[in-house]
Amino acid sequence: MPAGVGYGPQNTASVGKDIHVIGEHAYAYSGFIAAVNTSTTYLNFTTGNYYFVGQFQFNTPLEEDNPTAGIEATCRVNFNSLGVAMLKASSDFNDNADGSVIQNIIIPPFTVVQVLVDCHTTDATRFGTCSFTGKLYRKTD
Repeated sequence: MPAGVGYGPQNTASVGKDIHVIGEHAYAYSGFIAAVNTSTTYLNFTTGNYYFVGQFQFNTPLEEDNPTAGIEATCRVNFNSLGVAMLKASSDFNDNADGSVIQNIIIPPFTVVQVLVDCHTTDATRFGTCSFTGKLYRKTD
C-alpha cells in the first residue's frame, strides 16, 4: 500500500463477532460482553484464503467500578465445530488468579472459528472480552 493511502472506509477499531483484515494483519475483538452463566458466543467468523499466525487472548469478566469483585469463566475455542482450546480465567482478587489467558494459535485457511464463554454466574455489571491478533500468510505463485 502506498504511503498515505488508506484501506477504505472501515473503522479499524471495529468490534463484533467477525475477523477484520488490514493488509497482512488481522484481528477480531469481541467488545464488552456481560457475564452470563450459559454458553455465550463472543466471536464467530470464517477465515479466508490465508492462514493466521498470532495470539488469542481471553479476559474474564470484570466490574469496572469494583475490580476486586471476582468471577470465574471458561472459554472454548472451536475450529470447524471441533474444540481446539479450553481456557479458564478468574478475576477473583482473593485467589490471586490470572484474569487474562493468552494462547499462541495458528488458524488454517477457510476455517470456521467460534469462541464460546461460560461464566459461573450472571452479572450484567461485569464484562468480558476476547481477541485474536496476528499476521496473515497467503500462498504466492
